Amino acid sequence: FLAASHGDHRIRILHVESGRCVRELEGHPRTCWTLGFHPTRRDLLASACIGGTVRVWNWRMGECLHVHPQFEFPISCVSFHFRLDILAITAGTHIFFWFYSRDQHAIDVM
Repeated sequence: FLAASHGDHRIRILHVESGRCVRELEGHPRTCWTLGFHPTRRDLLASACIGGTVRVWNWRMGECLHVHPQFEFPISCVSFHFRLDILAITAGTHIFFWFYSRDQHAIDVM
């Protein structure tokens, strides 16, 4: 599967072999800038929009599981830890760790 963001603020999950859209995810107030699948939990997808909101989705169910409120810096990348419920987020010149299953604010680590 492949995830793609669009100017209509939606994320589309595409089946690579057929090119068919299998799921659309809605909820970001602005266009998504970065997307990332979880490396071992294949049903999880992280997304961040240019408005600064980060979401963790169960893309197979079409459900947003966790939302981090707005960051004050533009988000350039999201990346899951392979085993723990941590999402690394780069925003501006900062790196944040978000323990998304606890629904707490991200910690600025750098």
